[in-house]
Amino acid sequence: SMTWVLFGHAFSNFQQQIPVTNMMTLFDKDGPLWNNPAFQAIENAFPSVDSFFFIGATLVSYSTLKQLDKQKGGSMKFWFMFYIHRYLRLTAVYGMAMFFVATLYRQFATGPTSFYMDTEVKACQDNWWVNLLYINNLQWQWESDAYPCLGQSWYLANDMQFFFISPLFIYPLYKSKVIGLIWCGIAVLVSTIVPTILSVVNDYPVSVGFMGTHFDFFVDAYVTPWCRFTPYICGIILGYILHKMRDQPKLKINPYFSLWIWAIAGAVGALVIYGLYPYGEEYLDNIFNPDYIAGSKAASAVYNGFHRLAWSVCLGWVILACSKGLAGPINSILSWPAWIPLANLSYCIFLVHIGVLTYFASSFTFSVTYTHILGVYWCLSMLCFSIFVAFLFAVGLELPMAHLERLLFASLGLGTFPEVKKD
Repeated sequence: SMTWVLFGHAFSNFQQQIPVTNMMTLFDKDGPLWNNPAFQAIENAFPSVDSFFFIGATLVSYSTLKQLDKQKGGSMKFWFMFYIHRYLRLTAVYGMAMFFVATLYRQFATGPTSFYMDTEVKACQDNWWVNLLYINNLQWQWESDAYPCLGQSWYLANDMQFFFISPLFIYPLYKSKVIGLIWCGIAVLVSTIVPTILSVVNDYPVSVGFMGTHFDFFVDAYVTPWCRFTPYICGIILGYILHKMRDQPKLKINPYFSLWIWAIAGAVGALVIYGLYPYGEEYLDNIFNPDYIAGSKAASAVYNGFHRLAWSVCLGWVILACSKGLAGPINSILSWPAWIPLANLSYCIFLVHIGVLTYFASSFTFSVTYTHILGVYWCLSMLCFSIFVAFLFAVGLELPMAHLERLLFASLGLGTFPEVKKD
């Protein structure tokens, strides 16, 4: 998912920052990108963020329910640590990343289009406090022309907000299966209805990828928590299911029935990603028409309201099948131990990758002609550089700060000191 996010942002450099000689070809309906069916996975990479919400919520739900069982319902100390640990764990390296952008980042701004970097520096100098309060996804609600510090961090604001209210759904599930599932079901229903209604009332386009000049769609329906909660609450439900099935190594269902579920999940997932292809040609024909809105009102309402729920269900089946012996080679690939180091770096990669992309894009002293080979080279090189910078952040900041946090809580009697290994 992190690679998917990075590739989506990396390809957007060719449409915004990198001096491209064949720019209009990229937006041509017969060109190599926008109206190419194979490119839809990059053009419509937005469900990759929903994957993060879903997986994060699944882990939060599963681990919290496990601790509630262990502590027989938790305590004031448990819930205090629940919130404080989360805030410190995410904010320590997050704050240092903002500090770096606000201070040292501008020293790297030596390229001909380095004003892109200067803009990010100014944003972090002015708005760092909004990010530390995790309300930067709502900043546009009171400051319409705001430029965000670490633009991708709107996700972190949503995730923290969802985390803070997650006990309202996890604890009822712990106390009562029926009441908890009904309560979560209501949340799924409401979180699906809200974006559907907003899409109809405000006449939004069918996807943020087709928003054109309709920036209100992004600030009012794409980054706001009331339109992004569906995958998170679905992840909480899956975490509960996995917790209840923790002693069941395999899911006992008919192999043919399992195959049908895989086929349906694959088809629905493909429809979420590739189903917007028919709207591409019409959008490109009207790309310079500020009044054009991609998709009918009905199509926009259905997609904006239900695609996150559909994606969550598909992703939920993949996780459930992999954990219960129904995924075969898919589980072998996803469980490959080589992914673990990269997974541990994913948070830092997320924090630094936009800065890495902006730096390299602003350093071009020559124009380029876009080709698919160039696009692949650019994405893979940006992935490698982002991993390298993320490694420096993880080793130099994230891991030491996590260790300091543990020592702090242990000294306050809220945890245990790490064991010292003796030879």
